[in-house]
Amino acid sequence: PSAYRQLVQAEGERGSSLALRLVIFGGEALDLASLAPWFERHGDERPRLVNMYGITETTVHVSYRPISRADLVEPWRSPVGVPIPDLSIHLLDSHGRPVPIGVPGEMHVGGAGLARGYLGRPDLTAERYVPNPFAGSGERLYRSGDLARWRPGGEIDYLGRIDHQVKVRGFRIELGEIEAALVQHPAVREAVVFLRGESGESRLVAWIGTAGEEAPAGSDLRAFLAGKLPDYMIPAAFVALPALPLTAHGKVDRRALSAPEDLAEKAGRASAPPRTGLERLLVDLWEESLGLKGIGIDDDFFELGGNSIRAAILINLLRERLGRPVPVAALFLAPTVARLAASLEESHRAWNTGFSPLVPLATGGPGLPFFCVHPAGGVVFCYADLARALAPDRPVYGLQSLGLGDRDPQETIEEMAATYLEEVLAVQPEGPYLLGGWSLGGAVALEMARRLRETGREVGLLVMIDAVAPWSVQRRDETGQDDAGFVLERLAAELDPAAGETLRAEAGKLQGLSSEERLEGIVAAAKRAGLLPADLGTEPVRRLVRVYRANETAFTRYRPAPWAGRTLLIRAAEGVMRRDPTLGWDGLLTGELETVTVEGTHQTILLEPGFKDLVRVLRERLARFSPV
Repeated sequence: PSAYRQLVQAEGERGSSLALRLVIFGGEALDLASLAPWFERHGDERPRLVNMYGITETTVHVSYRPISRADLVEPWRSPVGVPIPDLSIHLLDSHGRPVPIGVPGEMHVGGAGLARGYLGRPDLTAERYVPNPFAGSGERLYRSGDLARWRPGGEIDYLGRIDHQVKVRGFRIELGEIEAALVQHPAVREAVVFLRGESGESRLVAWIGTAGEEAPAGSDLRAFLAGKLPDYMIPAAFVALPALPLTAHGKVDRRALSAPEDLAEKAGRASAPPRTGLERLLVDLWEESLGLKGIGIDDDFFELGGNSIRAAILINLLRERLGRPVPVAALFLAPTVARLAASLEESHRAWNTGFSPLVPLATGGPGLPFFCVHPAGGVVFCYADLARALAPDRPVYGLQSLGLGDRDPQETIEEMAATYLEEVLAVQPEGPYLLGGWSLGGAVALEMARRLRETGREVGLLVMIDAVAPWSVQRRDETGQDDAGFVLERLAAELDPAAGETLRAEAGKLQGLSSEERLEGIVAAAKRAGLLPADLGTEPVRRLVRVYRANETAFTRYRPAPWAGRTLLIRAAEGVMRRDPTLGWDGLLTGELETVTVEGTHQTILLEPGFKDLVRVLRERLARFSPV
């Protein structure tokens, strides 16, 4: 396909036809969108286009698929069709089990075409050539390392390399999906996307081969992709080239694509410099939190790769540097340096009116507000991506713990529910109300729903996201792990699962120390890993630990009365209570109950791989309720 794109360009420039009967593609994934100019000039009868999938280790071609103009409007990634007669293809999961239609699996090839193995590499041969469980003794399958899915008609859709699947901000991403979206832009002829690390932080970088003399602006590409991809899949930087470099075999030479020296400069934004002392301070904090240089006052914190834990760090840094309260909502409502500086200057009085548990995560939209209650950590950053995904259809508010401010954390679920309801009623005096929460937040939302109904108000829907019943959870002090170090590790996992894994590994080195020593050790480890800034004081960390402990205790003591309203229970497929469809709530959720299972674990349910399904289900269910 890389060489073919040069052929299409050359033919278009010369304006002449080529005497071809067949064009056969192989060696790289074929992006169907790149065929549109060819079909416009030639139709799809002559020359005939055929896509083939092949691997050297299967000598060589494995499958084939004639391509027509109609395929361009079908939801294909790269159709490779059906196996040639002397080979078989099996799509298997990580446990060697066949995957159902539409589910990605690794391509395993069997049959007469398999090579014997790798010369002089018995270890690699044993790793890649495995016994065939679907054939007789001695038969083998070759593990290709390629991802594909079955289409309903029995054909195979190639998705990309397994090693081209990456994680960004906890979301699993297929780089080929971003590349396919980029080449749909009229000014982009070809595209390659990598995950590049810088100062311990990984970001997506896209290299594009331009279709005209003028390269598209990064801001234009970003706006174009925003209509096709979720925000976590939009590259942080774009590098435009007249053409992507090719190897001697005509494939894209990925090794020749050098990383941009400054992602902020290559991101295609107008990086205007700071104009005031406050903007200078904010730029410094942006660069410190994100590990980037060259950030301008119009750069968006989240578009530059900011995530939940980095947003929490930034707010704490702002509070310390300014010496006054800054609400969590500030960064969501004003995510650029210029907008946040203006808000802080123009609304000085508003920022100092005291801590509020209500956090606007997404404002505007015609739908009813959706109120999300914090998990055990007390913060609502975990709902940031969810709020952005549900916008602009409806406002989304988070409800955070009072203990994050200057007050002591509340000690019971009932107290939390009463406090948060005051905030909800101030925003929305009349029902129906849409309430939800992940983990502990589901239990608080349930208590809020009960109290609303007791006062004669209508609750449209209660959404419980992998929220288990309190009596199914063992008390922390019963496990012998109720210390500040353990709590901080769990809290980090709520904000960012990757951060939780890092701290968990560090916590294992601190066994036998006192609670205070473990806390100091894990805080130091978090700073070394770049999860916390080096100059962050200990008080914000201690405050978070106090909130977590209080919330966990309140949750395990909570004994709710039955709830007879409408409930949507969204469960993690790999949750701790997989065999109980109600997660321990049986007999208490007595009204209309719908359960939905999405991929992931309790800690990753708001991330990929199940995030898209979770958003889709929520959009559909919440859309049924309109303002009265």
